[in-house]
Amino acid sequence: MQFAYQKNNKFWDKQSVKLDSVSVRVVKDSGTAANLFNTGKVDYAALTSENLSRFTNNKALHQITTPTIGYLSMNFNRSATANVHLRRAIAESFDKGKFAKNVLKDGSTALNGLVPSNLSTNPKTGKDYRKDTGNLITFNPTDAKAEWAKAQQELGKSSLTLTLLTADTEDAKNAGEFLQGQIESHLPGVHITLKSIPVAQRIALERSGDYDIAFGTWAPDFDDPINFLDVYQSTGQLNFSKYNSKAYDADLAKIHGSLASQPEARYQAIQQAETRMIKTDVAIAPVYQVGLSYVQNPKTSGLSIIPFGSTVNYQYIEVK
Repeated sequence: MQFAYQKNNKFWDKQSVKLDSVSVRVVKDSGTAANLFNTGKVDYAALTSENLSRFTNNKALHQITTPTIGYLSMNFNRSATANVHLRRAIAESFDKGKFAKNVLKDGSTALNGLVPSNLSTNPKTGKDYRKDTGNLITFNPTDAKAEWAKAQQELGKSSLTLTLLTADTEDAKNAGEFLQGQIESHLPGVHITLKSIPVAQRIALERSGDYDIAFGTWAPDFDDPINFLDVYQSTGQLNFSKYNSKAYDADLAKIHGSLASQPEARYQAIQQAETRMIKTDVAIAPVYQVGLSYVQNPKTSGLSIIPFGSTVNYQYIEVK
């Protein structure tokens, strides 16, 4: 599919728009996008890990970290994954740093909380929220095995078979295969069956509660941690895990209500809510903060990557 943007001479800032038009190609396959770039048919292309090696040491390659996160959602309405010890065992059983560095290789980083880095800061100190709040759940195979032993005792089972849903994209399937291997390796007796399907079908199964574990991503709409926390309100339409905590709901009510005009107190309440949801209840298992690798024609300048909404802003692009 292909479409074009045309310069609007009635735009208030038209003098900053250097190009008369921009042609955009929608390409699902990263290899095809890389080929189009190499043959000079496009000036910008996003890449997945499979095609990064083609551009090693190439000045056209750029890598950034985005505020999008990758995570595992675990179904609270299934008897096995309703067990907090099993959820914690799973969340601590995979090496996120290894996944980001050796599998994705696109600028992604390990994530040990719900809220990513470079999104928000402490209103009093200016410190980055993620660094300020710290690691809430990390790769810890020793503790993961201990939690699995507790889960086995409470569930009355020595082994489990769980289905892990992923989308059928390259990165999602790679994530599923990596997580399957790590979980099975560090939690003897846990068997993971992979199910890779189109993302719309994956979301439909999550919405209907027909899943055990699902790998997905979340991209925020604005730069406030509440955009991540609100998803897990007990009545939230996107709360596919069906996490239900009166204490967490009360945290959110204060953040939106009595503390809305008190920045420092609101910030502390956000930290408390995230800690409750991730560290105490293990409502989800954070995996990584998504990186973006792309190639850009060195003859172009002014292209900007937007962290929220549409990825690319074409307004200030110039061609030398």
